[in-house]
Amino acid sequence: VIYKPFSTIKSEYPIFVNDIEWYEMMNPNNRTKGTYLRENWEPIQHQVETFTEYLNVIPEIQMVHTGGHSN
Repeated sequence: VIYKPFSTIKSEYPIFVNDIEWYEMMNPNNRTKGTYLRENWEPIQHQVETFTEYLNVIPEIQMVHTGGHSN
């Protein structure tokens, strides 16, 4: 987060998301369209970095896709 007095706070960090979950958020179905609102993900889409099965963020931290809201 970058802070500048008298200005807007802006997030600059990468946001790691599984590619299936990101696709389904951008293309919600009848069940998820009330949850995945465009105004929530559109402002941060430039920060999103997707991964398929797993991602080594740093050597000590690995993210693993376990499923969730996706079909």
